[in-house]
Amino acid sequence: APTRHEWTEEIASEEEGGTVDFRAMFTDGEKLMLLVVDSLYEEEINQFVGARLYEARIGEDGRISAEEMLEMDWDDMIESTDSGDEYSRDVRLAFSQDNVFYFLTYGDNGSKIVSYDLEDGSMLAESELENVEQISPYREKRILAVLRGYDEEKEVTIFTFAAYDADAEEEEELFKLEMDSGSLGNVVYDAEEDAIYYTTGGEIWKIVGNDPASAVAVNALPLESWSDNLAFLTEEKYFVAMDYQTVVQRSTDPNQRAQTRLVVQDNYMNAVKSAYFDFSNQHGEVEVLMTQNVEDILQAMLNRSDEVDIYSLYVGSSQYDAVFNRGYMADLSQSQALTDLAKSFYPFVQDALFKDGQLVAIPTDMSAYCRFYNTQAMEKLGLTSEDMPKTWPEYFAFLRDRLPALLEEHPDVVAFEMYSTQQTQKNELLYNMVSEYLLYISQPENTFAFDTPEFRAMLEGLESVDFAALGLAEDAEEWSWEDANEKLVLFPGYMSDLSPFWQNENTQPLLLGIGEGIKPMVQVQMGVLFVNPYSPDQDLAIQFLETVAKNLDDTFLVKIDPTKNDPIPNPSFDQSLEYFDTNIANLTEQLEQADEDDKAQYQEQLEQAKEDKAEFLKNGAWMATEESIADYREKTDWMVISRYAGMEGESSMEFYELLQKYSDGAISAEEFIQGVDQKLKMMVLEGT
Repeated sequence: APTRHEWTEEIASEEEGGTVDFRAMFTDGEKLMLLVVDSLYEEEINQFVGARLYEARIGEDGRISAEEMLEMDWDDMIESTDSGDEYSRDVRLAFSQDNVFYFLTYGDNGSKIVSYDLEDGSMLAESELENVEQISPYREKRILAVLRGYDEEKEVTIFTFAAYDADAEEEEELFKLEMDSGSLGNVVYDAEEDAIYYTTGGEIWKIVGNDPASAVAVNALPLESWSDNLAFLTEEKYFVAMDYQTVVQRSTDPNQRAQTRLVVQDNYMNAVKSAYFDFSNQHGEVEVLMTQNVEDILQAMLNRSDEVDIYSLYVGSSQYDAVFNRGYMADLSQSQALTDLAKSFYPFVQDALFKDGQLVAIPTDMSAYCRFYNTQAMEKLGLTSEDMPKTWPEYFAFLRDRLPALLEEHPDVVAFEMYSTQQTQKNELLYNMVSEYLLYISQPENTFAFDTPEFRAMLEGLESVDFAALGLAEDAEEWSWEDANEKLVLFPGYMSDLSPFWQNENTQPLLLGIGEGIKPMVQVQMGVLFVNPYSPDQDLAIQFLETVAKNLDDTFLVKIDPTKNDPIPNPSFDQSLEYFDTNIANLTEQLEQADEDDKAQYQEQLEQAKEDKAEFLKNGAWMATEESIADYREKTDWMVISRYAGMEGESSMEFYELLQKYSDGAISAEEFIQGVDQKLKMMVLEGT
């Protein structure tokens, strides 16, 4: 088991009130070094103070202390904004070699390799090497670099491995790898075997002697291929890689791989990642390979492919529609645990999980995004929630007939975001409206057409709105966040997830029906896992799904299971409260020691910190309360799982081309309606 060391020594800023950010930890093989960047936020401006390198020392008691080694010449790593704020560029894949500190940072045209002298802290070079994605220690005073390219003719991604001399800015190509998709990372060079390790597709690969033909997968790795942290080999040839919260050590001996393997497409879902570790601990005889690189699922089913055991898809995708309707999903009903769990979900969730009475999938995530209105702005205008429109035609009538006069009477309220123009706001509403209408007509009981009285009324309503009368300019105008903060926006431009978790108390969902007497619909996106019916290890795959189900957290289950009504505490409440208390204590001390000229500034900061803490105490203790969950339960009647309506690929492109032409004024509303309906008729005839 790894040894946990406690950090006992605070690295303080060189300026009173300053803050220190840890940017990198690396070693030269003997010393463990820390890079910190020091900054000071004063008079609403973030100022760079300095960058320093420390040696971290682990004492006999296991505690870590630090001693400053070197002041870094960091000026060339600092960028300034128009407002005068100064920020350090990022530091990724940091390491030292031959007393030189190397790392990747962002540049104007992608990542750059930066090198620093560890003798005097000066910058040695900032490379112009194009498309560099990975760096790692190599040999002969050169570093190993991986460059990403794309061959349009072959339609493949090309990763070029090169030995790079940062001083001479010269590269020597070692070999190339072609891949259909995916990423490559965690590159490590082993001088003893002249071997290069890297990860892709959920596996650790090894190439000896720069010969791609020698490539062999030596083990599975449940982490993404990209990381800001450098992977490495231990003396015992164990491969160690990490992401932001997990460190994994794996053997590089392919003979130690388990004979049974489950391949799981995880789609970056946390519950699947957590299940991986639990399942692996329980089933040491099974290797679980987490991957995103899977072949076309429908084609795989037609070929009866058993390459992937568990697939991950969104219910609204054409692929899910195909496998669901054609029965290319293993029956999960043999698992009583999964069946009982699924039957506790909302009916609208169950509809996407059960096929002909059989459970075929389990959900892993869900979101229900919709528009909101600001209740403070509403009340400023003298309105109540009953005055808010309930349908799209009512909404456009409200914008046209009632709102302009109210805005003139209340200049501290605006209809939309200040950065919107007349055309951009009209386009945004058009696309939102069409998206909701597509959801409506895709329901089995409704006519799959745009040439309907409901859609014509919506479109005519949109055309009738005078956006200039709502205070929007024809072209983009200069505005500032300060001006924007002084205004209340009645209809914010963002979409937010309609969830049981704490929301801004000054907002309420703006739920609009297609027409009079038609219930509003909130489009729900839901991700699921299902088992390949051709998997030779279906029983194990179902056991893995049972482990996933046990790792579904309360914040997700409360969304889909109406029986889950207990409040959910904020797991980071104590830590966050400690931050607020520390900040207030520091500001109080600074106020007491400040010169008279500066006291007003510190007093203002202290009052703001106290207000922030009070707001946090009011709303931060719980992720979901009994009240917020009950409020959410009332809104689930409007939720509809997004299902495939034929709008994907070429069909989608043609549809949105028509929509864009209408938006640009190139075609009339009638031409748009007839053009779309003609396309929809063709889709129905073709069965897409």
